This record gives sequence, C-alpha cells and structure tokens, in this order.
Amino acid sequence: MINFALIFFCISLGCLISRFRLVPDGTYKAINIWLIYAALPSLGLRYIPDIQWSISALLPSISPVIMWCGAFLFVGLYARIVKIDNYTKTALLIAMGISNSAFLGFPMIAAFFGEANIKYAIVFDQVTFIMFSTLVVSIVLKTHNGQKVSPKIIIKKLLRFPPFFSTLIALILSSFVDYSVLNPFFDKILATLSPLALFSIGLQLRLDNIRNELKTLSVGLLYKLVIAPAIILLLVVLLGERNMLGNVTVFEACMPAHITSSLLATQYGIRPDLCSMFVGVGIVISFFTTTLWYFVLQWI
Repeated sequence: MINFALIFFCISLGCLISRFRLVPDGTYKAINIWLIYAALPSLGLRYIPDIQWSISALLPSISPVIMWCGAFLFVGLYARIVKIDNYTKTALLIAMGISNSAFLGFPMIAAFFGEANIKYAIVFDQVTFIMFSTLVVSIVLKTHNGQKVSPKIIIKKLLRFPPFFSTLIALILSSFVDYSVLNPFFDKILATLSPLALFSIGLQLRLDNIRNELKTLSVGLLYKLVIAPAIILLLVVLLGERNMLGNVTVFEACMPAHITSSLLATQYGIRPDLCSMFVGVGIVISFFTTTLWYFVLQWI
C-alpha cells in the first residue's frame, strides 16, 4: 500500500508545483539528469548480476519488438480509415510502440510486485532503449526534414547513454568479478529512483486541449494500454512463462507512452500537443488499467 501512496504523492506533488509555477519551466530536466546518469546506471549494476540468463530472457527481449510491429500495423490501418498527416502518424506510432518502461514502469512494478522483481524488467527496458535510439530517432528525424541517420550516429548514441553503457559493464564484470560488496551503495542511490522519476513525471504532465484530440488519443491509448499488453499476455501463455517474469513483462507492456520519445518529438515539432497528452492522459488512465491487468495476471 505504501508504494501506491508514493506514486500518488510524488506525481501529485509534481503536478501542483508545476501548476503553481513554484519552479522554473524545464526543472524536470535537471531531475532527469540524475535519473539517467546515476539512478538508472546503478539499477543495471545492482541487478544484472542477479539475472539467471536462460531461454526465459527471450520473452522480455522480443516483447518490445512485437509491440512496435503491432503499433506499426495498427497505425497503418488507422491512417487508411482516417486521413492523417505524417506528423500525426509519427506521433501515434512512437506513442503506441514504445513503453514508459523505466520512469513509470519500475515504480509500478515495485508497487504491485515488490522492488526485488524490478530485475526482470531490465532486459525489457534495455531493448526499449535500443529501439528508441534507433527506430524512434530515425523516424522523428525523417518526419521532421527527411534527414537520414547513419549507423555510426546510432552506435554513438547507444554507447554514450549511461544506462546502456552500465549494462554492458555489468554484463562483462559479473562474468569475472563479484562486486556485490558495492550493493549497499547502489541500493542507496536506487532509493531515489522511484520518487524522483514519479516527481519528474508530475512536473511534465500536460492535460490541456484533450477534447480536440479525443479521437486520435483514444485510438492510441486503446492499443497501448489494452491491445499491446493483451498480445504480450498471449505470448506469455504460449511460451509457458506464467510466472513472475511473465507478469513483469506484461506489466511493462501496459505502461503508457515513453516520456523520452515524447520529448524528442516535441523538440522537433512532431505534434507536441498530442505527444504530451499521450504521456499525461496515459499515465492517469494507466493507474486503472494496470490494476485491472494485475488482477487478470493473478487470475491466470
């Protein structure tokens, strides 16, 4: 129960502070720097050595890819039925195809399944980041001005992203060195992850002009919060992974739109109003849909 109170408190506090302009605009960027350069790298270094690598790791590895492919087909079908411009099409695709697997996913997993089970979400999150650094970046730049992104630039972005780099270090070191003596240090840093991530989300929430985008917003959220996790749940059943790994993977799939993808689209003028609504409205609705998915998982 304390984890749910933490989620509500941190997001609400961020919303109130933003609403009454108690901090300058863009303050969340400073918080995100701590999360990206300290908290998230510590997560990989702390929990990756505990992962039991087996065929089971295939599930969280392929799930983000399957979700993206489903979103691509869904957006293509919607664009044929309802004529939308390329900017709206791109905004829909990145909102539907990429989950908020870290900033919101990790706190929600901690709330429903306990902090120890966040380790099952690391693989899902790393694949999500790779997709963001390749597919999302390429599509946003192409939509903006037709600019192509070379493989060299993509590789540089990956290696310069601290959570990804720390994951590589953890994978290599854990095979040769036992550095578990540092776990108490990592635990102290990780204690800041959930509160600051949720607070940052609250600072960024924008729920204006919902009525004007209600139709497109509803279509995107229907896929992201209902259809996508249903597809992953079917995959879990087919692979026989009806366990904690399967539960966490489905939960990561039912998280709302990826915040960083939305920020990137906003930076390049790719429907910033719609992208911010996908994040804000998606987070609010996800509190209800994740609870429903939790009970579905418990029943299965």
